[in-house]
Amino acid sequence: MLLVILFVGVLPLLCGLYPAKMESVQGGEVSGTKIYVYGWIVIFALFEVLCVPFVVLLKSFRAFSKVYLVCVLMVAVISALLSVWMWRKQRMEVAQVPGTRKEERRRKIGYYMLWGAVMVLVLAQMVYLYFYGHMDGADSYYIAQSVLTDYYDTMFQRDSYTGMPIGLDERHALSVNPIFITWLANMCDMHPAAMAHSVLAPVLLMLMYCVYTMLGRALLKEHRSYVPVF
Repeated sequence: MLLVILFVGVLPLLCGLYPAKMESVQGGEVSGTKIYVYGWIVIFALFEVLCVPFVVLLKSFRAFSKVYLVCVLMVAVISALLSVWMWRKQRMEVAQVPGTRKEERRRKIGYYMLWGAVMVLVLAQMVYLYFYGHMDGADSYYIAQSVLTDYYDTMFQRDSYTGMPIGLDERHALSVNPIFITWLANMCDMHPAAMAHSVLAPVLLMLMYCVYTMLGRALLKEHRSYVPVF
């Protein structure tokens, strides 16, 4: 459980600190939602860039897994250090400006109640998805591909329906989501199928609502109290 929290909770937050902080320098605002979303974008983008060459060159999954782990941890550490440096620099600049004060925000009780209702509803959907997750025909390929990757130490080199070697599956070689599921499952010491259905499914649902929140804040800049309603 601790490993799951570290890899789907702490790691995205660390990776997203610097991009969110950079946006705040350009006039945006920093929020936990934005940091988390940006963190997952960094993780997914880095995975795609590194994984595809390993897949095309028919390299082993274990070799790629080690390389990616080192790279993503480096990105997380660098992101955290740079964001701390920028925060300290910004704090010193603010301290040198006479009469500068932090903006005080007043929020009504109803506003908190609306956000509380939103969180309860999202949590209810995550719990429902955990126990009654939808499974369809796509699982027979993508989840099977994740399991084959873990078992045979190959990436897109075996038929998902039979397990037989087929060389490089050029049709799906750029769609590395099954490989990501396997990598995350290995890091958290879980079976790939359990990772996909019991962990990633609820987490990605929550991530989707984080994106909705960012979209609402962008559309309703002058009416921020409407964001939870949105």
